[in-house]
Amino acid sequence: MEVCTIGGFEEVGKNMTAVKVGEDVFIFDAGLFLPPVIEMQETEPQTPGQGYSEQKLRKIGAIADDLVLDKLGWRNKVRAIIIGHAHLDHIGGLPYITNRYPDAQIIATPFTMAFFNALLEDNRMASKNKQTILKGNSSMKIKGQSEEYTLEFIHVTHSTLQCVLCALHTKEGVFFYALDYKFDNYPVMEPVTNYKRIKEIGRKGVKVLVVEALYSGVERRTPSERIARNMVEDAFSRIKHTNSAVFVATFSSHIARLKSIVDFGKRTNRKIVFLGRSLNKYVTCAVKVGECPFKKDVMLFKYRKQVDGFLRKLDKERGKYLIVCTGHQAEPNSILDRIVNDTTPFKFRPNDNVIFASSIIPTPVNIHARDKMDKKLMRKGVRIQTDVHVSVLPNTEVVFNDSKGIKIKEIGSIEDEKELKIPAFDPKDLKIKWYDAEVIKHPYKGKIFNITTKSGRSVSITSGHSLFKLEKGEIVTEKGENLKLGDYLAIPKKFSWYKTIDEINVLDYINLKSYFKIKEDRIYYNNILLSNTKIKLTKGFAKLLGYYLAEGSAPRHISLVISKNEKDLLEDIKSSVSKVFPSKINVNERGNALEITFGARMLKHLFKSWFGENAKTKKIPKFVFSASDEFKLNFIGAYINGDGCIDKGTNHFRIRIKTASKKLASDLLYLFSQLGICAKFDHIEIDERKIIASNKKITPITFAYVIRIQDYEHLAKLKDFLSDKFKSQIDEKLSQGASSIHFPPEALPIKKINLDEIEPKKGTLLYTIKNYKTKKIRNHVGRNVLLQQSNSVTGFTNKILNGELLFDPIKKITISEYEGPVFDFTVPGPENFIGGFGGIMLHNSGHAGREDLRDIIEMLKPKHVIPAHGTLQQETPLIELAKELGYKFGETSHLSPNGKVLKF
Repeated sequence: MEVCTIGGFEEVGKNMTAVKVGEDVFIFDAGLFLPPVIEMQETEPQTPGQGYSEQKLRKIGAIADDLVLDKLGWRNKVRAIIIGHAHLDHIGGLPYITNRYPDAQIIATPFTMAFFNALLEDNRMASKNKQTILKGNSSMKIKGQSEEYTLEFIHVTHSTLQCVLCALHTKEGVFFYALDYKFDNYPVMEPVTNYKRIKEIGRKGVKVLVVEALYSGVERRTPSERIARNMVEDAFSRIKHTNSAVFVATFSSHIARLKSIVDFGKRTNRKIVFLGRSLNKYVTCAVKVGECPFKKDVMLFKYRKQVDGFLRKLDKERGKYLIVCTGHQAEPNSILDRIVNDTTPFKFRPNDNVIFASSIIPTPVNIHARDKMDKKLMRKGVRIQTDVHVSVLPNTEVVFNDSKGIKIKEIGSIEDEKELKIPAFDPKDLKIKWYDAEVIKHPYKGKIFNITTKSGRSVSITSGHSLFKLEKGEIVTEKGENLKLGDYLAIPKKFSWYKTIDEINVLDYINLKSYFKIKEDRIYYNNILLSNTKIKLTKGFAKLLGYYLAEGSAPRHISLVISKNEKDLLEDIKSSVSKVFPSKINVNERGNALEITFGARMLKHLFKSWFGENAKTKKIPKFVFSASDEFKLNFIGAYINGDGCIDKGTNHFRIRIKTASKKLASDLLYLFSQLGICAKFDHIEIDERKIIASNKKITPITFAYVIRIQDYEHLAKLKDFLSDKFKSQIDEKLSQGASSIHFPPEALPIKKINLDEIEPKKGTLLYTIKNYKTKKIRNHVGRNVLLQQSNSVTGFTNKILNGELLFDPIKKITISEYEGPVFDFTVPGPENFIGGFGGIMLHNSGHAGREDLRDIIEMLKPKHVIPAHGTLQQETPLIELAKELGYKFGETSHLSPNGKVLKF
């Protein structure tokens, strides 16, 4: 068996492979290489109905150089040309080469053959070759000179109809051709892949496997079409301006995606219009084979004059139609390209919508062209929605804002919230600003990467989800599967809502029974005044809330328990209560403790709605996050007074806080971040026996989440809001000349910053660090050192110093499996948000395919593997995967350039 790698082994396109057994040759695929065709179209537009010549396409390298078969003496031995599916990079070159193989029959599925004939008709060409239709999961005999062969089509899921994997059974063994597929267990239209037959062929034995390599470098499965369908549904649900235009750009060959667009497009009550020759071609082929369930629901305009006539009408009636067109790859002269470049009667306006319902084929030409198109659309004020993928688990906490202020809530519980805003860093200046956002929900099955940082922050992400990490001179995104210990992840340094609230309404938090009466914004029970309906966010109220968080519970009334020795604390609490609630304050001795009680049942329900039901579920009242910094500092100061302590040793000095509530521990980290204080989650402390609050219940074992604050700048910011026992110790420490510590996240890793952007003052530590790089002076440098010991800091380093991000090294990564819903925010512009335990900057995710490749190799167990459908760079990861599976490069796995012959 000899294999000639004619085309598609050095580029994404013009796929063509020839296999010779004895005196018989079989060709698999005959595709176009689209980038040079696109480039030519910019200078030599194609006349409708007149295709480019074979000579022209060969000259620009758009079709594979099958003239190599002449040199090999194989041309007249070709018995069949076999096409796997109807994408142009697999079938687009076929009309131009069939005349060279007049005795070869063309074999394809019904849809693929219908598309081949449409190509012939569209370009006014003819083919005299015999056409043989073979359905998926079927086989046929091919008589050759050396033997009779069996060709088998195995149904596989992909992004167009009736795609097949091809198995040629010969006396030398099975040649298996598997280009362009995805293993989708939840397809929208067709059955799932025939895994059973693939495994059966694998047990029989496969000699050579030529296999897809385009996404071999990304270790996850290709997302199901059902996920894409959910994305399409979500995209339509986010269209807000009823009088704006709506365009959806996608592959014209993706009939299942078109079905989803039509299904959900009908809900918009707009007439659905397909524009362009390419869409007409594929839809007509789908109708011919009975695979177009939406034909009656759409209008189709094919020719240029028809299209321009409709666009002229659309310009005046843009709210009546939903337009489906090509152009998501930004192909020159596609419908969308012409509209964006103002060469049609329709002009985009602000708030018009463009939904890109398919991802970009990752070639430099496509990526560059789409980037230019996106920028033009944004300059016109068009709302762009592009492909968004799976993200974080439902219980992941995220920061968002609604009409009533900031909330920190599990993302899975906010899917119905409207008009959300979320904090995200602006890549231009690294400042955290607020952006419009909406929640996306997807099904997911696969690996979860559980990431924990040095400061104790953590998040669980899907394999395709990205986090932001610091590299030398830039912030880059890195997918979960590629993150490693020691990577410096971006976390918020400081963020807050741009406006604050100064009072709350009690009635927003409890439902009063009928026996409570409201008179003149006051709440009464039996003519006894309980509370005002509106409470000002004063210093006294902040301190009362902080003390309750530390020492309080609500069995029947409000109860705070402190030590008998804390007389100053007692007076502060009594003063705080009297300033907010007109209640009698009782103080009772309880052994070595004092119990302070006030209020009645209404306040009990109010405080539980603010703080949670018990010690293990305690949380910070959500309105605190929207209050002024002074309110927050008084609140956190009172909490530390009640629940904190000074922890000091030979090499450390810090405030230490313990709580039984994981939610509260996370809330505290977020609240400290709002104040520009980087608190750390230190560890979980386990006690065998512990009394919880004042209810005297003893648990056999308890867990405490330990939080610490140790940077001296941060301690100095807090000290004026703390009691004397804290303040005096902090003042003493600061008077000893203590300066900021030089550890992350507050300090920056020297190896990750560009020292060329720093001009240090002579004789300083910074000067030594920069000019004596060979000596390891330290690993990190404090921001204050960079500011105080430099004459100037420029470039990206200056952006970091003035920005609102810190960088926290990864301490631990674990991997688990998960099946269920996952969530993401779509954030037009920065595409990031804050989430996880304590707060980490999170990013959206992308496509992949490596695990699908692993599956097919493991099912088939071929003797030899040849990667195809990609550049050398894209094929190399498949060679690495093959090595992982026991293949040896050069012996059983092979990289082959175009035009080479491999003998097996």
